[in-house]
Order: sequence, then C-alpha cells, then structure tokens
Amino acid sequence: FALFEKLAARWPQLLGQIQLVGRNPLVLYLGNQLLLALFTLPRIDVWYAEAPAWLSLLQASFIVAANLAAAKWLDRRGWVLRL
Repeated sequence: FALFEKLAARWPQLLGQIQLVGRNPLVLYLGNQLLLALFTLPRIDVWYAEAPAWLSLLQASFIVAANLAAAKWLDRRGWVLRL
C-alpha cells in the first residue's frame, strides 16, 4: 500500500488511469476476455504457445492499451455499468 501511495504521489496521472479502469471493471473484464481470445483461440503456435518474448510483450501492451482506451471512451461518454 505504501508503494502505491508513493507512486501515486510521484505520478498523479497514474492514479487517474487506475480510477478510469475502476469505474467499469466488469465491462473491461469482458472486453479483456475478448481480446485474449483473439490471441489464444487461433491454432497458430508461433502466435501464442511458442511466441517469442518480444511478441508476447507486444500483445500484452496492445491489450493494456485497448483496455485503457475503452476505459477513457466509457468515461468520456459518462457510461458506468453498475450491478
């Protein structure tokens, strides 16, 4: 917890990104599962099971960027899914 507090104090925009994701966690979770399916369902070993480290890092970066973009888009529209 103390590490998180220090990071948030040093980079306040980090806290804003976390808050964006926290407003619609269920929607982003479902979107994340769809994105993961794009990478794991095709039966191409080089794409997933035997992917080199640089490709795995690129795929993970894409998933994080897509989730953050979706969170920003939902926040700009004011959409919040509540159960």
